[in-house]
Amino acid sequence: DVNVTFFYRSDPRQKDERDKTEALLRLYGDRSKKFHLRAVDIDGAPLLAQSFKITEAGTVVFQYHGGRRDAYQREIFTESYDPQGGGMRAPTQEFKGEEVFTARLIEVTRNRKMKLLFTTGHGEKSLENPAEYQFLKTRAENEGYTISNLNLLRTAKIPPDVAVVIVAGPKGTMLPNEISILDEYIERGGRL
Repeated sequence: DVNVTFFYRSDPRQKDERDKTEALLRLYGDRSKKFHLRAVDIDGAPLLAQSFKITEAGTVVFQYHGGRRDAYQREIFTESYDPQGGGMRAPTQEFKGEEVFTARLIEVTRNRKMKLLFTTGHGEKSLENPAEYQFLKTRAENEGYTISNLNLLRTAKIPPDVAVVIVAGPKGTMLPNEISILDEYIERGGRL
């Protein structure tokens, strides 16, 4: 079973955020008998908050078989600005609870993050260029994956915790030993 503790503050200025967060968490609980939610007012139970090492209101703690993952209010509610608006505009708040909570559930129940690796060394598109892969990178991280680069010339074998290897538009040709490493990975059930 997954135990979820939502630490909030009774501050009326945070009521909308608190209500949205708790309502969505209750929906998760309605969908599964293995999802147990407890909402805790930090001011009403400071010792409990301290025992969880909570440093900010709006934190949601997901626990499963000794593992723990936290979701913070700054991740659950993000602010964006309209660059086309011109002049001074107030930020728009976006509720990202579903994707953040789902990512934490995946992470805590797996008890480890799976990896997505992008090959490098052949002129592939770069993870370092946010314009090329920002959407994919953000989405994968929110689904509980870690993302990094893979240079096949510097590795003898792709690790077993790699979920997917992405070869993103290479401009050069891979060497036979690089292809062998990818073939061996695919034979073990890896995805390319």
